[in-house]
Amino acid sequence: PSPSLTRQIKYSADLSPEAKRILGERIAKLRETISKDANDFSGWMNLAIQYKTAGDYEAARETWEYMSAKNPGEGISLHNLGDLYHHYLKDLAKAEQYYLRSVDADKTVGINYLALYELYRYSYKQGTTAAADILKKGVANVIGNQTIDLYSALGSYYQEKGDTANAIIYITKARDGAEKAGNTALVAQFNEQLSALKK
Repeated sequence: PSPSLTRQIKYSADLSPEAKRILGERIAKLRETISKDANDFSGWMNLAIQYKTAGDYEAARETWEYMSAKNPGEGISLHNLGDLYHHYLKDLAKAEQYYLRSVDADKTVGINYLALYELYRYSYKQGTTAAADILKKGVANVIGNQTIDLYSALGSYYQEKGDTANAIIYITKARDGAEKAGNTALVAQFNEQLSALKK
């Protein structure tokens, strides 16, 4: 069954009356649009985002889970659920589950690997190689300029670990990717990082 479009919104206590009013208007407008077309994918997705912004995590979760069940193989709602469980509901095992499902839904999307990397690096399964492993898996699967961010994250990971040799390898790969993409500002940034590493 689709989530209720008449449920009471639970606002965060720290929201100003003005913020609540604006969010309430946006939610009402989206609910009206969806009531006319229950298959409005972006309408449902935006509604969940507004719920999350309002602090109604339960409504956001229910909406994204509904979208995920209704659109098997679609990874955006799975990624959003991972983010919700990681940063807001603080259930790290569930966050990992949803992020992994988002990777399975489309192996070519870089942000899903980066989200898992952040989960492993700073919150969950620390002291394991999970953070580096997921980035390496990502590098093998993503397409185009997305590899730049993955290589950069790998370089920074090894730099933080004090593994200068591997840090240089991956920052160089990130720099080469930025060069290929014609992003001179990024090239300069990576070159600066490499100079510091080689001192």
